[in-house]
Amino acid sequence: MKKKLAILIAVGLLTLAGCSSKTSGIATDIYRGVFSTDINTLDYTISTRDTDSDHFANFIDGLSENDSKGNFVPATSLEAPSVSDDGLEITYKIRKGVQWITSDQQVYDELKPSDYITGMKHAVEQKSNALYLVADSIQGLAEYIKNPSLGFDTVGMVADDEAMTLTYKLLRPEPFFNTKTTYGVMFPINASFLESKGDEFGTPKPDSILYNGPFILSNNTEKSKIEYIQNPYYWDKENVFIKKVSYDYFDQKDVDSLVRGYEQGMYTAARVFPNSASYPEVSKKYEGSINASLPTGSTFNITFNLNRESYKHTHHTDKSKADAHKALLNKSFRQAIMFGIDKGASNAQNAGNDMKEKSLRNMLTPSEFVHINGKTYGEVVQAKLVAMNPELYSDVNVNDGVEGVYNPEKAKKVFEKAVKELGDVTLPIQLDFPAVSESDVLLNQAKSIKASIEDSIGSENIQINIVLLGKTEYQQSSFFIESGSGADYDMSSASGWSADFVDPSGYLDIYNVNNGSNLNYLGLDGVSTEPGSKESNKEALKTVGFYEYSKLLEKADSIIDDLDARNEAYADAEAWLFDNVIQIPLKAGGGMPSVSNIVPFTKPSSYTGLGSSRFKFMKIQDTIVSQEQFNKAYDEYLKG
Repeated sequence: MKKKLAILIAVGLLTLAGCSSKTSGIATDIYRGVFSTDINTLDYTISTRDTDSDHFANFIDGLSENDSKGNFVPATSLEAPSVSDDGLEITYKIRKGVQWITSDQQVYDELKPSDYITGMKHAVEQKSNALYLVADSIQGLAEYIKNPSLGFDTVGMVADDEAMTLTYKLLRPEPFFNTKTTYGVMFPINASFLESKGDEFGTPKPDSILYNGPFILSNNTEKSKIEYIQNPYYWDKENVFIKKVSYDYFDQKDVDSLVRGYEQGMYTAARVFPNSASYPEVSKKYEGSINASLPTGSTFNITFNLNRESYKHTHHTDKSKADAHKALLNKSFRQAIMFGIDKGASNAQNAGNDMKEKSLRNMLTPSEFVHINGKTYGEVVQAKLVAMNPELYSDVNVNDGVEGVYNPEKAKKVFEKAVKELGDVTLPIQLDFPAVSESDVLLNQAKSIKASIEDSIGSENIQINIVLLGKTEYQQSSFFIESGSGADYDMSSASGWSADFVDPSGYLDIYNVNNGSNLNYLGLDGVSTEPGSKESNKEALKTVGFYEYSKLLEKADSIIDDLDARNEAYADAEAWLFDNVIQIPLKAGGGMPSVSNIVPFTKPSSYTGLGSSRFKFMKIQDTIVSQEQFNKAYDEYLKG
């Protein structure tokens, strides 16, 4: 799983658009970009935050990786895994000669199959948030997580260092298991190095980990600089075309500085911002050369706090607190907000009017993530919604890239239904909605969401109170919270999600009632992760219907011999999630206008895992990429 920090979407630079003229001094063997959030940890087996994994994905190779076409190809494994006839054993042959390297570029040891066992044991010891990815896949792992005294030899992982093989024994067949191997919780750790570092392993310092991937972290200075150098002992150096990666800290206050820096050769690519004062000049200078990157598998959304306990940053009175809590537990109220949000207007604050719909997303799972009997996942979910409630959903479009849900008339009508159901509440219902004060783009997006909801439903009925916070306060009260009690808002757009493997469960399980990893963003905790949780937590889970949702997930997950049937069952869960409005998808990652010198579609591509964060395979050219070049490369990319 990968928790996505929404504050980053305003400045993403790995894009593929442009014209065909020389730019000032852009090196073809150095990638230069910006970062806005410091690395929190380099312990790749435990972190689920993209602000960490965007970096360590370049330092560690797992069993598989993604190539530039999005294919899963062997990395530290020598070849595709062998699978037993019953599908319960998957064996990887580990590549010989893969070296573990220290931060000062010294060979420490050679990678062994048992390093993967060390990695998994460490993940359990550190209570990794990503264990759900494999806990119900590998024999004995769930039991070992609950009771480590059983010993790891009860877990279905067998390493033979002499034969250089690693075998996973599964609880049931998983045809998508190999797509899980690009995620950090399945990465290896050298046992002797781990022991030598103790609690210092994975701290945000270059020497806290070993490196077997294409790059080595050479500098990590908070709010200043992050730098990588190429690993001189990397096993596949011929596919690493970048010698150095250099990030400068960017506080997001002056977004126009990005394109200025690009013009001066400071950055390899740059976002352009159609709503900035300098955009007319920028668009004229780069006429015919501004394009949008492709939408990614990341989904950024609005989440509702269904059991708010923290009120450090609020406009509420005691009465308005109680009314907001009651309203947010009401399905019709949440539906009214869903129909009242003009996603395109919000996204236009970042992408501009011409490209505002390109990256819109209407479901948690991308609409073309999987196919079911020749139909896209989105087509199947949409049919289920219409069957569920024709009056409400006959004109809804859940596909990506369209404004498919916004309907002010419907929002007002459904709100009237909510008021009748709520009974004794005082209007307007007031909701706290935090926004980052330092980012004009994110603040304008929040203002747009506020305006569209209040215009659709009526400001006499609902009032969205934008709570201005500094970036640190904003993150600490939303994205960085560890439990539901830390969620300090009524509604938030701080986070998002991308899946770890090619199965709808990679998205939908984040709200599983037992251990859903994103329940905390709803002000909740899973009943198995916090078995002694407060009655208010349990009551909210019950009132909203999480137990019903989880039964749908269990039903889908039990289907292992028919992928179409499995995906169809997950479409039932997706339809439930959409109808109950636990969260409101706003947009995908990507889809933003930019200029770039990155050769189109050379960077690894993937909807899932950490593949798309890597610089391996990526090439940089000394001219801005032309639209003709981009379109031709895109056509080739689609051919696979």
